[in-house]
Amino acid sequence: MNTMNTMNGPIDLQGIQLNDDHGWQLLVRTGRRELRKALGQWKTMGEPWEDVFQQALLVLLNKQDHPSWDLKHAISFLIRTGRNLMHEAHRNL
Repeated sequence: MNTMNTMNGPIDLQGIQLNDDHGWQLLVRTGRRELRKALGQWKTMGEPWEDVFQQALLVLLNKQDHPSWDLKHAISFLIRTGRNLMHEAHRNL
């Protein structure tokens, strides 16, 4: 399958390689947007931050169906993204 489903609809991943910097950056930006949306949805329900983050990670992992996206890269990306989002959240408190 050559698309990644997002909350804004599918994104065409034809020709994108994770070892290609442009392709990786596209996935990172898309993932970060998806994670922010997921966080926003759960935060409005009043759940603790840790639960919100865990749920958002699961959402993002479950939405990724590109065969080149292996679990190690996904987890590494999610940790970095989560760290950035937590810094943003603390700044906005």
